Amino acid sequence: MASLIVLSLLGIFLLFLGLGKNKKFYAPFGIIGLLIALVLQITNSGQHSPLLENMVQFDSLASVFSSSMLVLTLMIFLLGIEYYKDMPKNVAENYSLMLFSLVGGLLMTSFANMVTLFLGIEILSIPLYILSGSKKKSYRSNEASFKYFLLGSFASAFLLFGIALVYGVTASFDISAISRFCSTHSEGLPPLMTGGMLMIFLGLAFKVAAVPFHFWSPDVYEGSPTLITAFMSTVVKTAGFAALYRLISHAFSPLPESMIWMLWILTFLTLAVGNLSALWQSSFKRLLAYSSIANSGFLLLALLSGDPQSPGTILFYTFTYSLATLTAFSLFFSVKKSSQGSEQMEIFTGLWKNNPFLAIMLTFALFSLAGIPPLAGFFGKYLVFFSAIRQDFLWISAFAILMAVVGIYYYFSVLRFVFSAKENPITIQYPKTSMVVIILCGLLLVILGIFPSLILSY
Repeated sequence: MASLIVLSLLGIFLLFLGLGKNKKFYAPFGIIGLLIALVLQITNSGQHSPLLENMVQFDSLASVFSSSMLVLTLMIFLLGIEYYKDMPKNVAENYSLMLFSLVGGLLMTSFANMVTLFLGIEILSIPLYILSGSKKKSYRSNEASFKYFLLGSFASAFLLFGIALVYGVTASFDISAISRFCSTHSEGLPPLMTGGMLMIFLGLAFKVAAVPFHFWSPDVYEGSPTLITAFMSTVVKTAGFAALYRLISHAFSPLPESMIWMLWILTFLTLAVGNLSALWQSSFKRLLAYSSIANSGFLLLALLSGDPQSPGTILFYTFTYSLATLTAFSLFFSVKKSSQGSEQMEIFTGLWKNNPFLAIMLTFALFSLAGIPPLAGFFGKYLVFFSAIRQDFLWISAFAILMAVVGIYYYFSVLRFVFSAKENPITIQYPKTSMVVIILCGLLLVILGIFPSLILSY
């Protein structure tokens, strides 16, 4: 709870700091505040007592996911030092909005009441509607903001109506009371309850870009500023799956058979559409958007397997996926800046000859996303497949493995440009702060691939 207060106050403080004209203080103050929130989160992780009249509960599940999001946001703030260097105004507001969105993410990992879940999703989403359109003079950025807002509003409406239906049946917003109701009616839930659960899942499926609620993702990823796209594909995705797991395991357990089949169909479609659509992309940001959709499919597989190790698997997968994605976006921003703003994969042509270190780090990131050993992404996919196979979900596991092989192809299509020759290679300026982030991410991808117990032990 202390971390929530620190982040909220930090966001307000940065807004007032933005009244001044010295931009160099924004990111350092934000990073210091995030470090304080992270320390408070870790030191208070053993306290499982409910807060705010049992509306919020920072148990071990909430603590580890919240710590993961704080670490990722720290790295994004480090990248922001260079990203916002040439931005004349509204820099403090951008940092503040990311912090407010992070507050919503922390609520989504720790909700013990359906009202808190809804508030968390809205606090997470509303700043993102603004951030995705923060390039005011860009048509694509305005389109991304409008599309994200419009579709997000529909998703919120489904979610809120679903919560209302569940309340109408159970007479409670408390997830413990809802869980008791589901247990006592395990032989057959009332139709209104099933309908409410369906609408809630549809609302959350939008947040994690699960098919068929994924249409916003490629356009919003492409039109949003690169740093905001990195935030959405890492912190927001982590919050979404933490909320989904908490909902399934703490509120709607056991799930009715019809709901399980619906979620399996969503998983199958998400794996297929995400991976197969990525094969035809020429824009790097759209490729990573469909990669994000595909990885949502793998995470849904881990979520629905019902394995006792599912929370550890989801935490490990989301964190390692986020590390690789942050590395890819960081390198993409620098190469794009040196290529007159082009976002096509051809901008990486000759990177190996021009800057071998950056080529190696991009290779590490793409290898991890593809699930190539010994990087952490391989172990993440292994945990997902192992959990599903151990619970006898063989057909969907076989299909997921096939889609993982498809993923190797489109990730390697980027490396084809990286290691191709170019007559006049461009000079890439890579700042020290961004270099710290990619080195740290690269080391973690290797270390966690060899010692996954460093995360799984939590």
